[in-house]
Amino acid sequence: MANIVNHGAVPGRTLDVRVTLEAGPDSIGLTFEDDGVPFDPRNSAPPAPLRLDEERIGGFGLVLVRHAAQSLDYRRTPTGRNHLTVTLRREAAPVTSSGVT
Repeated sequence: MANIVNHGAVPGRTLDVRVTLEAGPDSIGLTFEDDGVPFDPRNSAPPAPLRLDEERIGGFGLVLVRHAAQSLDYRRTPTGRNHLTVTLRREAAPVTSSGVT
């Protein structure tokens, strides 16, 4: 969501973003739909690794999403909207002796 706001906005225009969450028994789907600049995160190259003393804060959001996601699906709609669905594998939450996680 931060990347959409920080990099997708068209100057001088309000950015319309919609987020949908679908929880199934085995997966969770997060769909981000926006009218910002076209961007397919599947085609974005990961940042080149640097030496530890050269690393900077930021720039690894897509790396983390790709690592955690079961799948990424992107399309640009005919009405000019980005439509990205990130599917995450749902894992069973541990149950404590009180039944509260």
